[in-house]
Amino acid sequence: MKTGRFKLYNAVLMCTIIIFLLTGCGTDKDVKNVIDEIDSIGDVALESEEKIITVESEYEALTEEQKGKVSNVDTLKKARVDLDNLKEKKLEKDCLVDIAVGLELSWDLNEAPFSSNEEFIKNYKDAIDEELEYSRKHEQDSFQNQDFKDILTKYISALEHMEKGIEGYGTDAALYNSEYIESGYIVRADCLSKWKTSYGLSVDSKYEEKLKSSIDENAAMKMTEFGETVQVSCEYGDAQITFEDVEISKEWTNYAEDELTDDQEIILLKLIVKNISYEDEWNPGMMGLENYLWVQDMSGITITPMSSAWEYAGYENAAGAFFEIRKNETKKVVVPYVISKDCKGIFIKATNDFLFFAF
Repeated sequence: MKTGRFKLYNAVLMCTIIIFLLTGCGTDKDVKNVIDEIDSIGDVALESEEKIITVESEYEALTEEQKGKVSNVDTLKKARVDLDNLKEKKLEKDCLVDIAVGLELSWDLNEAPFSSNEEFIKNYKDAIDEELEYSRKHEQDSFQNQDFKDILTKYISALEHMEKGIEGYGTDAALYNSEYIESGYIVRADCLSKWKTSYGLSVDSKYEEKLKSSIDENAAMKMTEFGETVQVSCEYGDAQITFEDVEISKEWTNYAEDELTDDQEIILLKLIVKNISYEDEWNPGMMGLENYLWVQDMSGITITPMSSAWEYAGYENAAGAFFEIRKNETKKVVVPYVISKDCKGIFIKATNDFLFFAF
């Protein structure tokens, strides 16, 4: 009887041990499999993503007790961090490649010829649209780098302001200066500078100077209206120039008919000039505006001042853009230029300001 009970006891004990061992072996096998899978990840690359996701799933399928036995779980966590960093870098790199493409296409369009202010505006809007198209491709990207994402958001916003502001080019100084320059060009320049400095934005070598210029906030010239004053620094001191008007002079064109071709005419640029710091108040110096004031036609060709001139009531004749000036003297001068009768308008530039005059 005792022998039978002993045998039954042994049988129950053996079954319990077998069940325990079988259960234990299964748990050890799952844990060991996850450990081996983590070890097999190796160096993390973008191509490792599927492998890492699979191992993460296997790890999450373990019980909490089993997870505690995975000795190299930190390796799995690091692999995830490394993969996310690689994915972020790729997002940023792909974005910057498209930013560069948009810039290069934009710069090419800016070189397109134009014969009117309307064509000029259209060219610039088309150029801005190229930048917008390529930057907006990444507007919905899941950037983890908030700094990079903020730069992209500001860049797109700046381009939208530029597109709005360019409509005022040559006609509405307030719109152009506030939207295109202040809210657009300057902000865009800052974004490009940050991308280049912190993230390695680069363009084809033939566009490097254009990128350098685009990053320079001081390259942005504000539009000046008639009646406004700009200050220029010259060898005789700091002079203030107020733009009064530009007129096509039929009278002077008739006077100079022997010097002109049939397709040319004379325009007069009327200025008020005040030299505020010329030192020798007894010996007036000759001021040459040609060195501090540039006049161009719509195609960007510089127009040189005419060397001949006639009387103009109330103004001093500044043939060749030269005239005498004394300390603290205020003088009204008229500068003659020869232009083509087909010319639709001129740009007048002084320092970082410009005035556009459409005929």
